[in-house]
Amino acid sequence: MRFSWIRRARRDADTWEPAEIPLDAMSEAYILDIFRSDGIVARSLAAAEPNALYPITDETADFGGPQTAIEAAVAQVGTIAGRGPATRAQVPVREA
Repeated sequence: MRFSWIRRARRDADTWEPAEIPLDAMSEAYILDIFRSDGIVARSLAAAEPNALYPITDETADFGGPQTAIEAAVAQVGTIAGRGPATRAQVPVREA
């Protein structure tokens, strides 16, 4: 399963234009947490761009088989402030 999201910034990013906002960190880094049904993190994935691949082999190891929906949270990780607040959502799994 491929997760993707829209990058945000912590400062100087209040624009309503459809253009990409400026990166306010020295590097782009994210943590994507995959949650079990009991709310415990089953797996954390690091990403250097606003998307991450959650392979079917990991999904099977974490849940015993393919899921119809996965609860996930993504947080940007800054070089100074560290891990920022996460956005968490129940994401439906679509067949490719």
